[in-house]
Amino acid sequence: MKSKMVKTVDCMPMPELERKFYDSSNYRYLRKVIEKEGFKSVYPVRAIFNAKKGVYEVFDGIHRTRIAQDLGIPTIPLIDETGVLTRQQAIAEGIKANKTHASYNCMDIAKHLSILGELLSTVRKGISRGRPETVSLSALEEQTGMSQASISQYLQLLRLPEDVKTMMGEGKLRFSFGLTLLKLDKTPYKHMISKLAQEAYREGLSQRELERKVDSIRKKGYVDDNKICIGCKKVFPKDHVSYLCLCPSCIQKLRYGKLEPSSNPETDKRTEAMRNYLKLNALLEERWTKQGKEIPEKPKKYLEKLYDKWKNPTEARLPTIK
Repeated sequence: MKSKMVKTVDCMPMPELERKFYDSSNYRYLRKVIEKEGFKSVYPVRAIFNAKKGVYEVFDGIHRTRIAQDLGIPTIPLIDETGVLTRQQAIAEGIKANKTHASYNCMDIAKHLSILGELLSTVRKGISRGRPETVSLSALEEQTGMSQASISQYLQLLRLPEDVKTMMGEGKLRFSFGLTLLKLDKTPYKHMISKLAQEAYREGLSQRELERKVDSIRKKGYVDDNKICIGCKKVFPKDHVSYLCLCPSCIQKLRYGKLEPSSNPETDKRTEAMRNYLKLNALLEERWTKQGKEIPEKPKKYLEKLYDKWKNPTEARLPTIK
């Protein structure tokens, strides 16, 4: 199909293909090339005409169009696909065109696939792999040429917390890291996803190290690193889901009152507060946290009071646990 010259002001990016994350260095490089060599007719943009808005919506060549507008280039070469492609097909073509660029971020791909799936509006039957029910993988596969497994993985990334999605969009976390963190999504430890993502970025964890941490949390509720128990002074796993600096053995002893008597009343008060805290915390975890429900405000405040009594005593020493 032959291209034609159209006014740059009559073109706009297709809204469904807007990108939230883009490498500014690539944009600057492309701008520098166009500024030096001009907008070559051998690289036309592709668009469909929106009669309601009276503009061409570009789906292939969005950034070239923006650069031409920034530089004040009056006309650009354009291939008009109106009547040849439906809107859904144009979005699919835009995804395929962007997929060839290394700067096409995984979070933008996931967002665009989700939008395309909703526009295709094919309701799938059954539930599998956590995909949105309004998205047909077979229809997306037919439109984009991507495999269903790949499309499913991209769509699942949208379930990550917003701060983690931003980290992935900014290139701080790899695509595979996001999939690994998603293993905690439907567990009582979902709240640890953001913490692990920050740790993976800050400490430069490898894929293998992150998988080990995630698997350990899923099976045991903590990561197999070590810290010192304040009760028995022995080494025990770090990052236990409870922020108590007590090993599981000491927690059990404290819970069932197997403590050495103390001559300090303040110590006894603290011990009692610790015991009550542990009992209430275990009860709330069983009834609310493990079922993915939020703890009511009243017991949460009472739990905080018990924690303050235990953590901030006036004149107390740590209880001796045997």
